[in-house]
Amino acid sequence: MTADILKRDVTEIPTVRTNGLRCLAIACGVSYNRTMTCAPPATQDVTDAISSCLRAKQSARIEEVANELHVSRSTLQRALSRSGTTFTRLRQVVQLEEAARHLMYPHRSYSRSHLASRLGLSREYMSRRLQAEWNLSPADIERLSQLRSELVVTNSLLGRLNSEPNIGVEDTPWLTERRKHIETEIRDILAHIPSNSPSRWADQIRSGLRTSVSPPPPARRNERVLTNQL
Repeated sequence: MTADILKRDVTEIPTVRTNGLRCLAIACGVSYNRTMTCAPPATQDVTDAISSCLRAKQSARIEEVANELHVSRSTLQRALSRSGTTFTRLRQVVQLEEAARHLMYPHRSYSRSHLASRLGLSREYMSRRLQAEWNLSPADIERLSQLRSELVVTNSLLGRLNSEPNIGVEDTPWLTERRKHIETEIRDILAHIPSNSPSRWADQIRSGLRTSVSPPPPARRNERVLTNQL
């Protein structure tokens, strides 16, 4: 029965409106009616498709993204409208995320102008948008990249000293203090990001920081009395 279905033009099948059969028809090279589209894409699917287009050095126009998702332009616009956003806004956010990602993981051959050009932006506009979205300049994000590298090295050295306590004992307090200083500077920079402008790259940095050390529990009554007597 499956073979018979695949031999037929899928426009003759009433249930072809479902996403699964349409994609099956595309995979099998069977003709299909262009008016029938896949299920409306989720916002995350659109975000991923925009990123894919940008990384493929495409301009990520709405037509390119719709083609990537195998939906029509109007279907894509309606899906985003129901999610409370627009394609222009979503592409802007993805462009900034990609800009921050490259600034955090810099390619030595990339200048800021080259990076902005790859994302379909000018260098000045990229800087203005980063400042408007996250209150950070490209230099701030590059500083975060430097601090995170220093933190990785410092944590590695502390880990080695903890596993081999007889080596470099005198360096442990200095490295511990250095780690606190690095983490404090990272948190100070990230604190500029507004709470209503979340960013995946910043969340990844936060996840690598140690949680704040909890204060010691208050002394029990008998212990406080003994301390006062001493």
